[in-house]
Order: sequence, then C-alpha cells, then structure tokens
Amino acid sequence: MRQRPVSLDQYGISRWEYQELYAFCRQYPIKKAKARDLLGVSSPDLSGMPRGNSVGHPTESVAMRRLRYLQDVDLIDEAARETAGGVWYAALIYNCCLGRSYTTIPPEQLPTSNRNQYFAARREFFWRLHQLRHAAKDDTPGDVDG
Repeated sequence: MRQRPVSLDQYGISRWEYQELYAFCRQYPIKKAKARDLLGVSSPDLSGMPRGNSVGHPTESVAMRRLRYLQDVDLIDEAARETAGGVWYAALIYNCCLGRSYTTIPPEQLPTSNRNQYFAARREFFWRLHQLRHAAKDDTPGDVDG
C-alpha cells in the first residue's frame, strides 16, 4: 500500500524534514533492541594477541551508545505522550514507528474511530517530535576550545 506523505507546511516542517522524522521513528524498534542488547556484560576476545587499535574506554563507549539509543526512544515516547493528552500514544507508536496502517491498528488502541482526529494527532506528533529533537540538539554541549 502506498503511503501518502503528511503535509506539515503549516507547522514549518518541510517535506525533507518530515521524511527525516519519519525515518527516525521507523528506527524505534531497532533502537530499543540495540539498547536492550547493550545492557548485558560483554568482553573482548581474550586470544592473548596484542591489540593496538582500541584506545579509550570500551565500557564507557558502550554505555554512551546505549544512552544515545535510549534518548532517541525517549524523544519519540515523549512526543507521543504529549500529543492530544496521550490518548493516541499506542496508535501513534503502531503507525509511525512500527509501520502499521491506520486500518490495521487494533480497535482497542484507538480512543475514537474518527480518522480525521487521528490524522490531526499524527501531524501534531511529528510537530512535537520536530520541536523536541531541535531542543535536544540545542542542549548538547558543543566543542569549546578552552
């Protein structure tokens, strides 16, 4: 089934920004799985051979990668929870993140059968996600020469 792109011009989001947000959402289950996989204890191969490529702290780098995955998942969850008071949370996750069409979302996950309200909530979700991602980028410290 062909998916029609959402028009978010009224929210100041271009077609290309929408496609980036949509791709970001579609990575939701992958990022959750990667964060879960990085939770366990891992160890490098102990072959006895010297290894000169790994400079740094492997545990710290794994923890930082896991934190980044969790932050991305939290951004999506927060945007879905804030949209229309959170009543569309499950439906938005099903549709935007898991790729299920509106017609295949379980009816118990939809607070109403009004399609127009759902698609208005979907547009609001992408607008909120856009705002949260920009706020998160502004909060990250940049390289400052001291």
